[in-house]
Amino acid sequence: TSLHGIEGFLKDKIVEIDKDRFLQSKAARRLKSRPSSILGSCRFKLDEDISSPIYKEIFDKFKEYEISSFIYIGGNDSMDTVMKLNKYIYKNKIDWINIVGSPKTIDNDLMGMDHSPGFGSACKYIVNTLRDIRCDVDIYDKKTVTFVEIMGRNAGWLASSSLLANYGMEREVVNLVYLSENPVPKEDIIKDIENAHKYEDNLIVAVSEGFMDTNLNFKDEIYRSYDRGFNHPVISGVSRKLSEFVYQMMDIKTKAVEVNII
Repeated sequence: TSLHGIEGFLKDKIVEIDKDRFLQSKAARRLKSRPSSILGSCRFKLDEDISSPIYKEIFDKFKEYEISSFIYIGGNDSMDTVMKLNKYIYKNKIDWINIVGSPKTIDNDLMGMDHSPGFGSACKYIVNTLRDIRCDVDIYDKKTVTFVEIMGRNAGWLASSSLLANYGMEREVVNLVYLSENPVPKEDIIKDIENAHKYEDNLIVAVSEGFMDTNLNFKDEIYRSYDRGFNHPVISGVSRKLSEFVYQMMDIKTKAVEVNII
C-alpha cells in the first residue's frame, strides 16, 4: 500500500499490510473511527506530456516492487492520474501491469456511476447537522435567514441531499436550495426569500460552496487562492456574502454557517 497517493509512491512511502498482524494493531482500532484518513492523500498532478521522465520513473518503481495491478482510490483528480498512466501503457505497449481507478468521493461527481463511497455518510452528516441548526434558528420570534454553505465546488449533490432533512418531519427543515450547477439572478434570491417568508419566519437556505448568481457578483471575492497541484480554486465564503447581501437588501437578521471540512 502506498501512503499519500502517487506522490508517496514516488517517495517510496510503501507499507505492507499483513491482515492477521494488522487486525491486532493500534492502526486497526484507529481505522474503525477514521477510515478515510488512514492512507493519506495528495495533490500531485502528473505531467500532461506522457513522454515526461516521471512516467518512466513510476513504471520503473512498479517493476521494482513487482506490482502487476495498481488500484488508485479517489475522485476526479485521482482518475486523471489513472487516465494518464493508462495512456503511457497504451503508447508503450506495456502488458505486465493493470492500472485501475477505484471511485471514492463525497462529491458524488464521477462520470458513469450512480453513487460513490463517501457520499452517503457525508449526506447523513449534513442532514443531522441541518436538523440541529433548525432547533437553533427557531428560537427567534422574527423573520430570519440562515445560509448553510455545503461542499461542492462544481457539483451540487451534497447541497441537494440537504432536502432529505425534510423527510419524515412535520415541517420543512430546509426551505431553499441553491446549487453550483444552477446560477440565478441575485434579485430572484430576494424574491425566493420573500415568498418563503409567507409560510415560515425562520428560513434555512442550503447553498453549494460553488454557487454564483448569473452575473457572478460573488465570484471575485471568494475565489481567493489556488492549490499547486490541480489548480482548483480554493473557495469558501459564499454563505457570508449571501448573508450580507440579504441583510443589506431586506434589513432582517441573517447568519452564515459553513459545513466544509467538518
